[in-house]
Amino acid sequence: MTSPRTLASRSAIIALLACALAVASAAPGVVEPTTGISSDVFDNIRSQGRRLSEIIRAGLPAPELRSALGGRIARARPEPTVRGRSLAAKKICEWNPCGADEEDCEDCDLKASVVYDFKPETPEGRTGFDILEPIVTCMDITLEEECKMKPSCIWYTDETPGYCDGDWNSINTAPVPASACTAAEKVDVTMTTLIAREAIACQKFQTESTCNAAQGLTCEWEDGMCSVGGLKFFLDLVTGSAKDLHTIVALGRQADACATKTTQSTCAAVTECAWNSGTSLCDVADATVKSIAGVENLSGVLSKWNTCQSKSQTDCTGDCKWANGNCELTSKKVSETLVDGMSDGAFKTFIADGTYCTNSRASDRTTSQASLSSCYTSGGKYENGTSLPGDCVISDEIKHVVAGKPECFYFPGESWFEAILKAPYPGYDKRCPNVMDRFMIKDEQCQKASTKAECGTGNYKECLWKEYPDDEGGNRCEFNGEYIWKLIVGDVDGDHLISIMSSCGKQSSEAACGAFEKDIDFFGLKYPDKSKVKTTLGFANIDSMDKSNAEELQKAVADAVGGDVKADEIAVKGVQFPVESKIELSTSKSEIDKDRAGFETKFKTGLAADLGVLPSDIVIKDIKESSRRRRGLLSSHVQVDFEVDGAPDAVRAKALASQVQSAGGLSSLKTNTGATPTIPAGTTPSYELRLDVEPVSSDPNGVAAKLNTATITMGGQTAKVETKAKVEKNTAVLYPPPPPPSPPPGVSAANGAKILTEEMDRVRTVERKPGESPALKLTEILNFTPPGDLEQYVELNHPAVLWVLDADKDGMFGEEDIHSFAWMMGEYTKDWPQYQWRDQIKGFCYMQLYDRVLSNDGAGGDSVQNARNAPQWLKDLEATRPPAPDDPKNPAAGTGMPAFQAWMEMVIEENSPRTFDHDDFPGTVYVERDTMHDLYCMFQVNKCWGTFGKRNFQDFLCWLQNDAEVKGLLPLDDDELDDFVPMETVRDMVEDIMRGYRCINVHVNTE
Repeated sequence: MTSPRTLASRSAIIALLACALAVASAAPGVVEPTTGISSDVFDNIRSQGRRLSEIIRAGLPAPELRSALGGRIARARPEPTVRGRSLAAKKICEWNPCGADEEDCEDCDLKASVVYDFKPETPEGRTGFDILEPIVTCMDITLEEECKMKPSCIWYTDETPGYCDGDWNSINTAPVPASACTAAEKVDVTMTTLIAREAIACQKFQTESTCNAAQGLTCEWEDGMCSVGGLKFFLDLVTGSAKDLHTIVALGRQADACATKTTQSTCAAVTECAWNSGTSLCDVADATVKSIAGVENLSGVLSKWNTCQSKSQTDCTGDCKWANGNCELTSKKVSETLVDGMSDGAFKTFIADGTYCTNSRASDRTTSQASLSSCYTSGGKYENGTSLPGDCVISDEIKHVVAGKPECFYFPGESWFEAILKAPYPGYDKRCPNVMDRFMIKDEQCQKASTKAECGTGNYKECLWKEYPDDEGGNRCEFNGEYIWKLIVGDVDGDHLISIMSSCGKQSSEAACGAFEKDIDFFGLKYPDKSKVKTTLGFANIDSMDKSNAEELQKAVADAVGGDVKADEIAVKGVQFPVESKIELSTSKSEIDKDRAGFETKFKTGLAADLGVLPSDIVIKDIKESSRRRRGLLSSHVQVDFEVDGAPDAVRAKALASQVQSAGGLSSLKTNTGATPTIPAGTTPSYELRLDVEPVSSDPNGVAAKLNTATITMGGQTAKVETKAKVEKNTAVLYPPPPPPSPPPGVSAANGAKILTEEMDRVRTVERKPGESPALKLTEILNFTPPGDLEQYVELNHPAVLWVLDADKDGMFGEEDIHSFAWMMGEYTKDWPQYQWRDQIKGFCYMQLYDRVLSNDGAGGDSVQNARNAPQWLKDLEATRPPAPDDPKNPAAGTGMPAFQAWMEMVIEENSPRTFDHDDFPGTVYVERDTMHDLYCMFQVNKCWGTFGKRNFQDFLCWLQNDAEVKGLLPLDDDELDDFVPMETVRDMVEDIMRGYRCINVHVNTE
């Protein structure tokens, strides 16, 4: 075995491929016939299987790299309070004594929460943090299934209940933002790239059962760990590059079957066939062609194939040939058309010559010895009878799979195998080098230093001399694994991370480790008077993104907003080309609604497998009945509107869009959902460049307002603002220490009051008429971000919290309401542990709601007044806060359910100027769609249904409308009411939800 030391850049690859690509030493399933085929063919295939394993194993990292990436970070469940802390020195280390057999280990580690809370200083660091963010934000996930679906997360079971943490290994192959490098610096996406990504994704599964059941991945359990199914995944990638060839073969097989029907009656008995009266032949039906090809209008090779099929035997000439009882396109023409426009290389060779092998249909659609012999002999030839330069074979492992059946596979030879691993993979554009690539480049540079004295100085200052006494390759200069963080977040912020990690490593005792403190908000330290402002922009008709485009965009943003915004301080993040499309499925909406979350999981994993993406890349935007009758309850088909995220460039987006249109290629989706997918007529998938821009300014609210309306151009295209600009306030300057205790009720410290008022100004987006109250409406308060630490503790989208917040029960949320609530909650929680604040605040508000509304008579007592240990300031405050019971001037200020319903009506009427009366339903007020969405968020309906995000709003709206129809308040065929719900229905909904709240109350002890 060749020493790993002599293989190029053995320790340069960061990917933690401890599982390796364990390809069998002999290719399994290859059946050698006793005669007719030289054993050299199979020896060659076996040797390439071994070579594939060796190539991947050569990339195993040295232990110090694993330590640099994740080993210095404590592998413990994160603290519940880690985000949004104000700038201050904090304890950053955790004591984890090393085992006796552990090498290169330090007892004091950096807490995982520190990386989670790390705030980079530079635009490069903020952009690079896109790589870390999917990993560190895993700590926010509480649902096991959601955690497992994200490739950057791992569900740990070493505690009860289990918890979600980041998969630090995935950093190695995570995409680097396209704006981080120039066009010249970009590298090809190859099969080696994709295999490494798959291998790392498989490693996160900790048990054999979860490994083998991994959805959307080719994983297998081997040697006590989860690894990628090497040969299978390799062949999946190779055959996946030939999907258009699969379509031609599938059409040919169907044409063969139809050609056996020689009469019109026998032809008509087969639904996939249609009788051609002009030729008196049984051809493939147009609907069948579309279902296999998945396109509405045939083009290219499919159009040529269709032209041949319609010809009689006498007319079957030129690019057409007569075979198997029908006229079909010659393999030569298929080959030429399929590779038209392809660059020379291994993939072009595989398809150009492989077309003759696979389209020969020499196999009997099994992997038997007879099928192998036929592929090798009759399948291994050009149409003129000369032999192909490679071998045409079939086996249990080595084959194409077309319409669920095996077909012959073309193996060009050893040199092709070497070349195809490194060749640009079809359907991908060049990309910025990822962490693995960058480490390899750095390590190769370090290896140029030939002496220990030279290593670590001058051009090799980031290198480290390593000694290998037991290795025949000797000692050498390598890239210092400690500096891996510089490759992710840049030199400046990389040094910050390295510094805080090394600070922990220097602590020699448990006491010193636990007590060590350090500031980690490096943005706040650099910019004490500035805050970040973030918005998402979309650009049509732009097909690529690189550093020069980013610099153009930075200047455009700076010019558009002006002020103190500097172009070189703007971070360009989250670059992607999402693809939007739709698919119809032969199932009913009611069937999906029985288990919406389960259906979404099946849809995502199935479609992801067909498209070659990850399930987490699929975003379901809407599910609705596909019948033209609106909200038709008897529809047997549904339409799923979805988005495929993550495409780093337009080449990949176009490839995904093409695959989306191929309904015939959505076999995994069909298997997973049990429904037949079709592409709705006229559907054209679309894509755009989407990215985030993040300027910094001392006037963040002003910059946010300008960003929302600014005209920003790049590459001659004007941006569309996808999301409203949001300010991430700088905790270093905006949030001073808490004010002295017990200020007058409703009054905060001057600076704190100023911050709250500024936030009210930011979210006050609804235009006011002269003299109209500046108090916030529901849609505005839902966008209100509590300052600093409070953001993670105050859950404003909660009916009890909003009910308490609106102290005077006028349906709006004024400045005095907000100031008083902020001060009161500060006093209420100051004696509670910080991690309990969220639950305590919500619980406090719930008990207020229970006392005034939910108790049977609405007079259930006062939880604060009745609590013997409640502080006197709180009792006094509660005694003076409205609502006053049974205020005749304000029915919402009373008690009981009617008062709450009256308050909700006021909230709705203040929020929605477009409520109206309908002529056919006098006295019935209708609430428009936008306000219904605000209620959907306020009552957290999405959480009640157990699905992710806000993707079920359409269902929520339709169900309420259907309920209104039953009550005779909303005819479904009235287009004017399509986006409205009767107020009476809303009142009933509110009462039902509040009744549920009352049922869960179990006499909480508020003392």
